Amino acid sequence: MSVKSYKKILIIGLIDDIGGREIETKNIINALSENYEIRVVSLFFMTSNSEAIKGVKCNWSNIYYLLYKSNVFLKLISFLVKKYHQKQTPTYFLVDNKISRKLFDFHKLKLNILKKEIDNASAVLYCGTMHLNILNDVIKYCHDKKKPFVIRTTGKIKSIPKGLEQLIQLVPVVLVHSITNANLLKKFKAQTIEVIDQTTLQEQNLLTIPVLEKKELTFGYLGRFSEEKGVIELLKTFNKLQQKLIVAGSGPLQDEVNKLLAPNITILETISPNKIADFFKSIDVLIIPSIEEAGPLVGIEAMASGKIIISTRVGAMEDRLLGTLNNFWFDISDKDTLVNQIQAVSNMESNEIICIKENVRQYYIENYSVNRISKKYIKLFDNQIN
Repeated sequence: MSVKSYKKILIIGLIDDIGGREIETKNIINALSENYEIRVVSLFFMTSNSEAIKGVKCNWSNIYYLLYKSNVFLKLISFLVKKYHQKQTPTYFLVDNKISRKLFDFHKLKLNILKKEIDNASAVLYCGTMHLNILNDVIKYCHDKKKPFVIRTTGKIKSIPKGLEQLIQLVPVVLVHSITNANLLKKFKAQTIEVIDQTTLQEQNLLTIPVLEKKELTFGYLGRFSEEKGVIELLKTFNKLQQKLIVAGSGPLQDEVNKLLAPNITILETISPNKIADFFKSIDVLIIPSIEEAGPLVGIEAMASGKIIISTRVGAMEDRLLGTLNNFWFDISDKDTLVNQIQAVSNMESNEIICIKENVRQYYIENYSVNRISKKYIKLFDNQIN
């Protein structure tokens, strides 16, 4: 009997339809699905359109659908709420409403569902932040049932809830994106803290982007339009420069972004994963102005694309570029540092630019390729399960 016919991995977390966490979840599913049967249970409103599950081998659901299916009264109340408010969303989206919350203990209901899912799994992987209330109960249940439990942290680790400080010692493995996050966790005495960074499933398209000699460089930003991403500060800087900037994304600061557009700045809509290569073909230098990150994934994509990266010292970026010739760092709170790096790159000779680009791409291949990262996940779960 093959391994994948009876070994099952349950992936749970706040998994939505689109975002970095969803893409990383998809990477993990792809890595593990050759050897294991994968079951995904989102603790959010994930649908069949989720980037986490598109085109991968797994079965999936979300906690709200499972709640809806588990209780006839919740079904009835959800149906009535939908009719009353004339909602167009699926009925199970409305299962957690004011009436239901008065009649049921939703924490307990969710936990009971997760316990059944855990009972049917050989190992459990949680993808998310450390601040989800139900995480503590899941850790305790997996420990009691002797189920291997792995936490994959997302986002920068600023702190750990008090209740988790002791429980984290029961977690066999905590995965982080960077050495920085690993060092923050050491004081809580987790059994094993392991660094496994991101990769990109767009690798094949990104690696084939030619490294071209250009007289005029085009800079780029790809990400969410939100405060922690530093996009407003970036645009204000380019308003005073002549260099071309292509900005792609969307988010709560959309109106502010639109007000800061200038003749040298081009804005694109949110780019779907299969169009990422087109964006990177159009730029020479990626700028990461983030104030707070765990990865970011766009940094990995830029490395695979063979792009120079100008970045804040955020998330895993210092670890990723430490072994490369790419050394262009700035402080988002000091616009002069960004301007200095933009000018430094712009004044470089073409052969030097090409050398750095090729070096960055080669470092991706050697350390962050799909094959490299997949092997790390497979080895991890093989050790935990077998």
